[in-house]
Amino acid sequence: MDSKRRLFSGVLRQLVELRDATCRVPFCDAPIRDIDHVSPHAAGGGTSAANALGGCQGHNLVKEAPGWRAEVTSTGLDPGGGPHEVTLTTPTGNEYTCTAPPLLGHGRPPAPAPAPARERRRPFDTTRSPIEVHFEGLIDAA
Repeated sequence: MDSKRRLFSGVLRQLVELRDATCRVPFCDAPIRDIDHVSPHAAGGGTSAANALGGCQGHNLVKEAPGWRAEVTSTGLDPGGGPHEVTLTTPTGNEYTCTAPPLLGHGRPPAPAPAPARERRRPFDTTRSPIEVHFEGLIDAA
């Protein structure tokens, strides 16, 4: 994770994609297409996880339009400091807080008790990620 680079690539890109999961703008659940600097690189913003924001292509472009501002309010790197947070300000002065979702397994409700073997098939479960469901299936098969 080389901080001298201008582009988010390699392990740093993977870290931000895992942290953000989807577009961070409120009410947008589009997949991450672009990872961009919150404080622009041209204005001295560093290429780091603290200054990165994953977003869909539309929101990445609109935040660069005149009148829009983005500011990191919490880096998410301090122990106990909370998740990564960015405040977006629109040209009309409205502010939106873009908070990173909790990490898998942290801040989620506890998983329900396992069902008997014949009742294992159940509808889509929103309390666990698809990877958690997959790993549970592997553990059950072992």
